Amino acid sequence: MVNENKVRLMTKLTVFEENKGRRPFDIGDYYKSDFISKNLIFGFIAGTIAYAIGFGFWAVYNEEVLVEKLLTIDFGRIVFGVIVGYAVFMVLYLTVCYLVSEYKYRKTIKSLKSYKKALKKLENW
Repeated sequence: MVNENKVRLMTKLTVFEENKGRRPFDIGDYYKSDFISKNLIFGFIAGTIAYAIGFGFWAVYNEEVLVEKLLTIDFGRIVFGVIVGYAVFMVLYLTVCYLVSEYKYRKTIKSLKSYKKALKKLENW
């Protein structure tokens, strides 16, 4: 005789594995601090590239003004502005990266706990 509850549980576990794929299991292999650190490092690299591209677009857009004022520009003030802008951008961007990574880790661990609980229940049947 087929146990319908057992079949439902097995179906639920299979649906979890099919929909989520391998990603939750990979995230579950990390400690929280390691997962967040890895995402912050990637975020730092991506944020630096994004800021450089944005600054390049700004420079190209304001090229005419920059060329006209080339001799009267205070380069120290411009460099200071670029560095402060970069620092502010990175603090905001890395804060968002941290919050998103922490949320993703917590959500994944919660779903993995329920998956493991269901797996344990199936094992004890």
